[in-house]
Amino acid sequence: MDPTAAPSDHIAIFLDRPADVRAYLEALPPRLLSPSLASLLALFAAQRAGRLAATAGDVRLWPTLDLSNASPDDELARHITTCLGLFPMLRLQVVGFPYVIPRTTRLELANLSLPTAFTTALQQWPDAITSISLDLRDGAWSIDALAHGLASLPRLEAIDVLWPSTRSDEAFTALLEAMTTTPITSLALRFSFDSRLNWTSRMTSLVVQWLATRPVQSVALHSLKAIDEACLHTLLDAITHCKTLETLVLRSVALARPLFKRRITLPTSLTTLELWSIPYDDLDRAMASLAHLPLHTLRFSVLFPGRHKRDEDLAATRFVSETLPTLTALRTLELFSFPLPKESWRPLGLVVQRLEHIFLYENKLKDDGLSVLAAALPACRRLQTLHVISQKCTDRSAIAIANGAPPSLRSLDLSENRIGSDGAIALSRLVSQLDSVDLNDNEIGATGAVALARVLPQARHLRQVGLMYNPVKRRGVLALVSGLSHSRHFQGGAVVVIGAVATDRTNDVAACRQAIARLPNQSMLQFEQPDMMF
Repeated sequence: MDPTAAPSDHIAIFLDRPADVRAYLEALPPRLLSPSLASLLALFAAQRAGRLAATAGDVRLWPTLDLSNASPDDELARHITTCLGLFPMLRLQVVGFPYVIPRTTRLELANLSLPTAFTTALQQWPDAITSISLDLRDGAWSIDALAHGLASLPRLEAIDVLWPSTRSDEAFTALLEAMTTTPITSLALRFSFDSRLNWTSRMTSLVVQWLATRPVQSVALHSLKAIDEACLHTLLDAITHCKTLETLVLRSVALARPLFKRRITLPTSLTTLELWSIPYDDLDRAMASLAHLPLHTLRFSVLFPGRHKRDEDLAATRFVSETLPTLTALRTLELFSFPLPKESWRPLGLVVQRLEHIFLYENKLKDDGLSVLAAALPACRRLQTLHVISQKCTDRSAIAIANGAPPSLRSLDLSENRIGSDGAIALSRLVSQLDSVDLNDNEIGATGAVALARVLPQARHLRQVGLMYNPVKRRGVLALVSGLSHSRHFQGGAVVVIGAVATDRTNDVAACRQAIARLPNQSMLQFEQPDMMF
């Protein structure tokens, strides 16, 4: 922010939740409402009215200004330009309006899928672009033009590329050479699921040289399939010897499987590490390499074959009870498809007490395991995010979480479980403190939806409620519509109830559509897939 900005502008940046910022703006007397803050308040009003984007949730106004899918008219675009000085980062995907971006604001271009959008961005903001995400599946992309354009961006720091199977290895080599000669210190390479790219020695040398000569901070490789052993070891050695590396993401079986075949030393500079599909046989070596790293974030997946359950349970327990406690700086933990046996539950309950974000997917916890985890929640005073997905848990777990959740909790995801209306009723007590709650793919009926609907008017911070594929039926949908219509806080998000009413119940579907049409912003409640609506 410009140091000469109004004092009221500087106060706003210390508020981190949209509802708090809006309340602050509404409370300010007009004489203290700077042009920047007045424009931001106008954008909040437009967001609630559905004027900024066709779909709720596509726009975020605070703390980052995310206009990835915004479609503002000229008036709103002027408000956006006026308040840009409040934000250190602007995120865009639609690049049609020529915003005047101040020098203090960095521009992130998200998911550019058409070369015309890239060209427009280069013409309008060459000195503001610091991060760019490219989807190159459209055949109109010219690699030469793309390389030339990237070279013209003096502040570029990060590139994220989705590379399609339809492009040649030679074209990828040319693009990789162009990317590694820009000033970037962050590179993410994502290959399509049907990728046929063969990683070559030339590609390896380009990345190795980049790692050796630049203060590289982040490397991410997704779905790379074909790489020979010599290139593989050279690439992994270069990555592990990069002394400035802070973030490493390897979501590729071809890279993960050999990573710990030999004992390696990971960079002590790492703060974020994401490793998927580590073979069970290498878990001991992985644990030795991970121990005592200054990680803030660990996302981890192991391929447990299930042939020797006792040994596998023992290894998983050792990971939780011996390795995780050594990661004293850890604040975010994700374990995906990582079975957590009974012996690991209490050690996990101790680890989570210092975490801010917990993501557990398909860990076979069931109600007994989640009850142990829930018992630790009152001591989790920093916890903001709790995602416990596909655990076969029931109302019992939902009630335990509702009883134990700390006041700091902001995001709760219990999707793909077996929670019914009793669990939803218990969880409704938490809604007033949450930013989002995801209960998709459960067994919640109308009674549970009614309980959630009753607390919507008091939910100051809530942006997203997921109730997809729950049998809440007509009564539940109408109750949620009523709750939204009486809420002055709910904005910029949606209650999603797709699949909540059987499509062959035509009278019920019609009644729900009529009620939704009376909402101040119909996108506040998503009842049907977009191509099915009306």
